[in-house]
Amino acid sequence: MTGSLRVSRLLTSNEAPERDNRIDRLRGLAVVLMVVDHLLVAATAVMVERPTLMTLGRLTLVDCLRLLTRPSLPLFAVCSGVLLSRRSSTSVRRLAQIGVAAAVSQVMFTPIAGMPDIDVLVVFLAAILMWPLARGHLVETIVLGIVAATNLPPFPHGLTGYSVGLVLAFMAVGAAVARSGPEDALGAARRLPSGFGRLGRRPITAYLIHLFAVRLLLIAVL
Repeated sequence: MTGSLRVSRLLTSNEAPERDNRIDRLRGLAVVLMVVDHLLVAATAVMVERPTLMTLGRLTLVDCLRLLTRPSLPLFAVCSGVLLSRRSSTSVRRLAQIGVAAAVSQVMFTPIAGMPDIDVLVVFLAAILMWPLARGHLVETIVLGIVAATNLPPFPHGLTGYSVGLVLAFMAVGAAVARSGPEDALGAARRLPSGFGRLGRRPITAYLIHLFAVRLLLIAVL
């Protein structure tokens, strides 16, 4: 009964809940995977004249490794869905922080990707802004996100190839996990190294720092 009351307060409060170290560790893992993914993209830019993210029928070692790192954004979005389900809204201050970070990341993004596109942080911000419309329709959001991702024609949607609709779908999965009992679903996260938890407390800062570092690396190499 006590646990149910605690979750109920979290779902109806605008105040940030106490830190959940399990979520921090999972977000830290997502950040590490994303850093490795971007390093692989940078390696591709160095090795070939015209980098491609995936080449069907001619998978390189980098392509194969990226199959392991591409789940970074879905994992982060699921964690975000868990956190968003515990708040009735996202503060204007937090949205402004993400907006500034998204603008900075977009400036640093194109030289890393080697092509004009939209950085994943911009996609993530758009998904958060649309979340109030989706949070009451989790099943529909998941279904529509998957359908849109598999049937709509290509359009600019971030380095990892995830559209706003698909990111929203992963957020909805996270919210569904939180509602069904996060203690059971997230318990395994405690086994991750504590360093992931420290990294996951400030994921946007870590993301911007690594983008800047990768860009400097490309400038030095190329």
